[in-house]
Formats: sequence, structure tokens, C-alpha cells
Amino acid sequence: PISNLQETPVRVDVFDKSYLQRSSVRKFAELSEALPNMVVPEGISGTQNVTIRGVSSPGRGFGIEQPVGAYIDGVFGPPGSLDSYLLDMQQIEVIRGPQGAVWGRNTLAGAISYSSANPTDVFSGFIRGQLGNKDLKDLQFALSGPLSGDKVRYRLAGAKFRRDGFSDRTSGGTYGDKDLVAVRGNIEFLPNDNLDIRLIADYSKNDYFSSVLEYINGPFAELAGTDGYTRSQDTDYYLPSQTKSQGATLLVDYDFNGLTLSSITGYRAIDRKQFLDSDGTVVFLINENINSETDQWSQEFRLSNGDDVRARWMAGLYFYQREDDDIAGSKIEASPFGFPGAILEEGVHQNQETRSYAAFATLDYSFTDRLSLQAGIRFTREKKDQDSSQSSVLVLPNGAVIPLFEETYMADLSESYTSPMLGLTFQVNDNAMAYFSWGRGNKSGGFNSPRASVPIFEPEQADSFEGGVKTTWKDGKVLLNVIGFYIDYTDLQIRGLEVTPTGVVQAFYNAGAMTSKGLELEMVVRPVENWNLTALFGYNDAEFDEFIIRRPGGLDIDLAGNVPAFAPETSFSLRSDWFFNAGGLGEGYFNFEWNYTGDYFLDFLNIPVAGEQKAYSLLNARLGLIHHSGFDLALWGRNLTDEDYKVDFIGDLPPVIFQGSQAHLLAPGRT
Repeated sequence: PISNLQETPVRVDVFDKSYLQRSSVRKFAELSEALPNMVVPEGISGTQNVTIRGVSSPGRGFGIEQPVGAYIDGVFGPPGSLDSYLLDMQQIEVIRGPQGAVWGRNTLAGAISYSSANPTDVFSGFIRGQLGNKDLKDLQFALSGPLSGDKVRYRLAGAKFRRDGFSDRTSGGTYGDKDLVAVRGNIEFLPNDNLDIRLIADYSKNDYFSSVLEYINGPFAELAGTDGYTRSQDTDYYLPSQTKSQGATLLVDYDFNGLTLSSITGYRAIDRKQFLDSDGTVVFLINENINSETDQWSQEFRLSNGDDVRARWMAGLYFYQREDDDIAGSKIEASPFGFPGAILEEGVHQNQETRSYAAFATLDYSFTDRLSLQAGIRFTREKKDQDSSQSSVLVLPNGAVIPLFEETYMADLSESYTSPMLGLTFQVNDNAMAYFSWGRGNKSGGFNSPRASVPIFEPEQADSFEGGVKTTWKDGKVLLNVIGFYIDYTDLQIRGLEVTPTGVVQAFYNAGAMTSKGLELEMVVRPVENWNLTALFGYNDAEFDEFIIRRPGGLDIDLAGNVPAFAPETSFSLRSDWFFNAGGLGEGYFNFEWNYTGDYFLDFLNIPVAGEQKAYSLLNARLGLIHHSGFDLALWGRNLTDEDYKVDFIGDLPPVIFQGSQAHLLAPGRT
């Protein structure tokens, strides 16, 4: 299921088409459970909160930049792309560490690449369905084949997915449910042997009810009727939210004179409408709504030579433009502020435009048949402009409106940075390869709310050192890889909340220095021809070396020595894939997976007990039969022991309203 590229001098995990077809995963968060030193919590829609080797991606926030790049058919995706439904994929690759010299932009911690299935030469297709608990109904189909001889071929895929949420609303409904449709069209033109043109377009729509935080302690735990693990509460504000995602990609490859010219043109857009009962109780206290639109397009050109030469090179140019527009409103019951019966209404409108230009080149040079050099560099110039306006009024019980404040804010920043990489690879023999690499990743800065203590946060940088040995034993029946890494971060961007005189605002802080070091072990064993065992182990020691949050009145917070969020020290995965002869019926298979995640904190403050997640294990299994006719029937289960574990934690809620209450959000239960 997880192919290790034994001759590639970097840690790469590849989920191929056969695994994706015969698995019950429909989101990357489910796929990532078996990847040590990676945490992708499922349960928060539209957040794309990814942690690789101790570095967390800020899951929420206007205009945020992701340190883990998500790519859809080679196009860098906006935040939320990893929430996409896995429809008709050819493969998914996970590449760790800074990849800025090759992969688009802002790939500070790693790159995750989705490749959709290609059109086929002959007519083919499939239909797949799933039924399960929580009223799960899932249907996929695909059709593919030639349109005009061998010059034009197509592929069309679609899906309908529905599932109730994992928390019940006592007055009716569930929290976190989904009702999704998705479609993708793919057409390929082959005018001659030297030219390949692919046009891909996709669309998806997800209607859902947002998940609700469950209170752990404080007076709100009693008010909401929860103790943090009840998965049952009530709210006064319950409206369906919606996310729409669409995109178009044009891929062109032209071979001439031993060279290949590639063009990747991409358009991506994500629109969200969210309705949140932010207090999570049946009493009206805080209700919020958010309308956000993200539109982006990018153009990349690459020129490369062939693979059968001593010096293999690639050079390219990249342009990226993104616009974020966000309108948010909130209504707050004003009694805690001394105005019984009144309502505090706040509105925020933010618009941000980002432009990024880059030039890059790589070189893979073979000194001998065994020793080779890998080098690369990317020069990036980036500019951001933001306009925002905020207002607040007090609506009295008699309907009178009292303006409180209104302000506008304009800011811009311009940055340039260089992302180099250098590596050496030594092929010890036909069955062993050793490598060492260094790479630098960069991520641009951005803007906080003008009400925050720091209006602009700085860009971040990471120097990553990785070395490893990849070996093959027993005529390919045993693979054993050992990989070590050390990453030095400067000005790492950390998301937090800040209490101001006019309310709570989101703020990103720069941790002056953080280091992450660790070890990853991979072993694949084939005891007999039809049985594969895969064991993966990860060790990660990450902590802030310098992190001071400046607060007014000398109330600075020194967090040096704290551990980043979602960074367990140990993680482990064991998978068994057994295929057996089912006689005249065909071939049977049984897959079993045990994934272990060690203790970790859910925020950078490292709040004891409430902000901790203790170690947990997830058990997944699938028993199936592949009939000679091509019919595949399976029984499957995920999180079979119904493990409760946290995917979010809020411990710094405004005390004037929440009186010290703390809350968390749980991952999905057994399916």
C-alpha cells in the first residue's frame, strides 16, 4: 500500500491507485493516520491543519499561508485543498522537508501531491458504493476511453457522499455531518508523438453543519451539558454551512531536440459560507457567520533534458496570484459587558491580494555510476496588499443603535528570499543507497488584525538536514530504510488568540527559534508471496528554543522549552495485507492496520491536562473478495475501538464571557 522509492534521496510515501481503490478513505486526514511524524486531525472542516515533523500548519485564519504545500495535478492549492474528497486518484505522494527549490511556493515543511487518474486507450470504467453507520451513503463512478482514435481520449468521474455527524444535537440533527457532490472531467490530446496536452476541470460542493466545541470544565460545561466526551449538546444557532471548490488545469508537455518543455496553468477557487454557534450552548451568547472567497491562478514553465545523461537539469519560471475576500459578522449578548438585553454586533471586511514571482533550477549530476550530486535553487519575490474595515455597534433592547467604533486599515509588504538545496547520493551496491541533503524553505509573512498587538508578522525560514540509508534484502522480500533529520526554524509563525478591549482577535506570532530532530524507520517484509507486512516508526523531538509573546504592561510570556502543537514524540504504524485464493469465487484479501500516536499538546501554551492528548491507537480493518468478473465486495471498519481523541482545543476563551471555561473538539468515532 505504501511504496518506498528506494532510489530517491528523500523520504517519500506513495499511495498508489490499487490502494486508493480498495480502501475506505475519502479524505487525506484518514490516509495520513498510517504516516509517523505526521498529524492531520479530522473533524474541522476547511482548516487543512497539517503537522509534519513537529511543524504545524495554521488551520484557521484570513489570508493564511500553509507550510505544507498541497498540489492538485501540479497546481499549488489554496488553504482547504486537503479537505477535498478523494475522487478517482492515480496516486498521492507525501514528500517531507523543505521542497522550495522544486515544488511551487511555501513548501516549508513538505509537499502533498494529488494526481488524478489518466484517460485510458480503451473504454473502461467503474462504479463503487459504500453503506455504513451514521447513515453513510457513498457512490463513485468513472468512465474513460478514446474519443478520436488514438489522438483524443477522455475521463469523467463523479461522486455523491453523505454522512451524519459524530455529535448529536439534542433538539434534532447532528454536528459535523456532510452532504457532498464532486465531479471531474479530464481530456487528453495527443496530436503527435512529441506533444501531450491535458485539460482537467473539477467541481465539488459540500453542505454541512459545523462541528461544535465540547466544554471540558468551567460553568459552560454545565450550561452546555457536556463533560468533553458526551458527543451530545444543543445550540440555538443551527444553520447549514457550505463549501464550494472548483478548478481548471492545463498541462502541456512538448519534446524537442532531447529537451522537454512543460507548462502548468492552473486556476483554483474555494468559496465558504459558515454559520457558527461559537458558544456551543442553547442560550444565545455568540453567533457568527463568515463568507469567504479565495481565487487564484498560477503559471509555471519548466525546461528539462533527458534522464539518460550524466547531467540532468531542469529550469523554470513561476507566477502566482491569489485574492482573498472575507466578510465576517458576529452577534454577542452584551449582558456580561453591563448592558442587559442588548446585542453587540461586529462586522469585518478584509481583502488581500498576493503576487509571487519565482525562477528556479535543479541539477542532478552523476560523478560515477554510484556517486551523484543534487542541487537546486529558487529565487522568489512576493508582494501582498491588504485592505480591511471593522465596525461595532450596540443594539439596545428598544432597537436604538449606538455606534462604538469604525476603522479601516491598509497595509502592504514586499519580500524576497532564496531557497537553495544540496545533496549527495551514494549507491553502495544494487541493494543499498545512502544519501545526505540540506534544503532551505521559506514562507512569507502576513497581516494580523489592526486590533492585535502586532499588526504584521514576519516571514519564516527553515534549514533542513536529512540523511538516510535505503536497503533491499532477500531478493526484494525485505525493505529496510533508516532516515534521520534535523530542522532549524527561524521566526516560525504560530497562531493564537488575543483578548483586546473590543473583543478577541486572531493573531500570528513569530517564535524566534525552534528545532525539530528525529528518526524515521521503514520496513516492508513479504514472508510469503501473498502477504505483505509494513512497519513504520517515527521519533520527533521538537521544542521552541526562543519564543516570547509581547503583551502590554510588561505581561510578556516566555514559551522557550515548550513543545509545538500536534508534535508527538513517538508514532508507529503496522499494516498487514494478505491475499488468498477464494476458489471459484476469485481472490480474497484481508487488510489490518494498527496506528499508534504518542502524547502531544494541542496548542503552543502547553496547558496541562486540558490541552493535552494522551497516547491513543486506531485499529482499521477490511475483508474483501475480488470476483473473477471484476466485482469487489468488502466489509470494513475504521477506528474499530471507537477511540475518543482531540483534534482542537480552546483554552483562552474571553474570560468576561466564558469565566475560565475550556473546550475541545473530538475526532470522528467508529465508522
